[in-house]
Amino acid sequence: MLAKQTHARAEIELTNADGARPVRIAFAEDGHIWADHEGIWQDAGAYAANAWTTLEVQIAANPKSDRAEFRVNGREVLSRPLVFSEPAASVQRLLIRTRAFRGRGTSGKALPGG
Repeated sequence: MLAKQTHARAEIELTNADGARPVRIAFAEDGHIWADHEGIWQDAGAYAANAWTTLEVQIAANPKSDRAEFRVNGREVLSRPLVFSEPAASVQRLLIRTRAFRGRGTSGKALPGG
């Protein structure tokens, strides 16, 4: 990720086919990267404007897994693995958004042709 500023928001989520968001990461307006651990945002350290930041998320290939290893620029940044924010048996999509999640939509149903 190449953030051009440290005072705006970008959210990165890994989702399943139905839109459940088990892994949620934010480049926040305070200049820090935040990772959602069981619905509680954890500070994963500062990021710099105009510098590449490498994010790594590793999830076991097991449908019963409910956690992910998270690294920033190759180093562990949290004291323990992230526990999923929302339950999901698989992770299939990458979503990048420049604003906070609105919590609106199709009530968990996929849009035709989406």
